Amino acid sequence: MKGVIMFQFFKKTILFSSFLTIIILPNLTFANAINNTIVPENNLWEEDQFFLIENITEETFNNIIKVFHEVYDPEATAHNETLTFNAKWASSEVNARSIRNNGVVTIHLYGGLARRKEMTADAFALVICHELGHAYGGEPYFIEASQLSAEGQADYYGAKNCLNKILPKLPNHPQQLLKTNYTQKICAEQFGNNSPDFDLCLRKLSSGISLGKFFATIDQLTNKEPSYETPEKRVVSETILYYPHTQCRIDTYFNGIFNLARPTCWYKATN
Repeated sequence: MKGVIMFQFFKKTILFSSFLTIIILPNLTFANAINNTIVPENNLWEEDQFFLIENITEETFNNIIKVFHEVYDPEATAHNETLTFNAKWASSEVNARSIRNNGVVTIHLYGGLARRKEMTADAFALVICHELGHAYGGEPYFIEASQLSAEGQADYYGAKNCLNKILPKLPNHPQQLLKTNYTQKICAEQFGNNSPDFDLCLRKLSSGISLGKFFATIDQLTNKEPSYETPEKRVVSETILYYPHTQCRIDTYFNGIFNLARPTCWYKATN
């Protein structure tokens, strides 16, 4: 086949929009061309203050990525793939992305995102979990042939499967923990007050709160910070493959953490 065939899939919201372009070139597949990010492309790089460290230092940035390498290299091998991390601490880009290309999954990570004031070490781990969720999260896919999970599914996999593997291997940073009366109550109900699982539960919920604060800064449909206590009531008629609303993404983290069904604010179950 000569030339380029481009299929454009466009779904518009006010700001939370995603433009998915799939290019098929000779000897390439669908999976080569899809570029997945944690949030839509943005201009938040303009706000980056390189020398102002909030929660994540360059050393922490690299150490987190090292743990992911150790944990997920076998996963990639099991899929007959190679996993690589392209860590760009010096970059001001505020995003993260995953690309699958000819048997190589590459996770691109940028200092501009890690330096955000909303970002904690555990939240940054959840970002990487999301990107790995695109590669290994399963259905629903953007396109079946791509085997790349949709945005909501990447969130769900990250919270349900990935955090359990990663957070116990990362240092706890109690000073970064965002806990509320509600998160303490629900974790205590599930695991008791004095157990490692209680602490891990709080860390997982805290990582979602941190990302919710970040998402809210760029989601013009959100006029308040999302909360686990105010789940979105929307019921979709078909599964949304692109970025769900901020509250819906937080609901997805919550459901994944507690092994509940995917929320109906983005997922439509099929019989």
